[in-house]
Amino acid sequence: EHDIFYLDKVETHRSIVCNTQIGGRAPAYATSSGKAMLSCQNEAYIDDYCQWMNRKAYPLTSNTITDSDQLRSQLVQARLNGYAMDEGEIEAGLICVAAPVYDMNRKVVAAVSISGPDYRMREDQEVMIREARQTAHNISRLLGYRL
Repeated sequence: EHDIFYLDKVETHRSIVCNTQIGGRAPAYATSSGKAMLSCQNEAYIDDYCQWMNRKAYPLTSNTITDSDQLRSQLVQARLNGYAMDEGEIEAGLICVAAPVYDMNRKVVAAVSISGPDYRMREDQEVMIREARQTAHNISRLLGYRL
């Protein structure tokens, strides 16, 4: 529906970790994974999502995007770049980058995301983007996706 579902998670060995839990849900508009997946949908789907968002979206932090026009702009960027980001939208001080995973029918079915504290993610942002995109691409190929 309007949320993402956390299917799996790999924890870091570092002391600061993300609070997401396997089996948990979060609003797609507030997460990099949700934005990555939404960016691959058709315009009618995005229109419906934005109409719902205008009625039901609420901020999780002071950075959460609840304006559907702003979300649309981010979805266009995500589609062009092949990844989406959230900067403290689901949890203050947490930056996440995600790339979409496609199945053999070229349908987005999941996303791979990397999350970390803002200071660490800003330092390694290009590496994190590259790794998220490469991992999503590798999983997509395993699912039968071909360009």
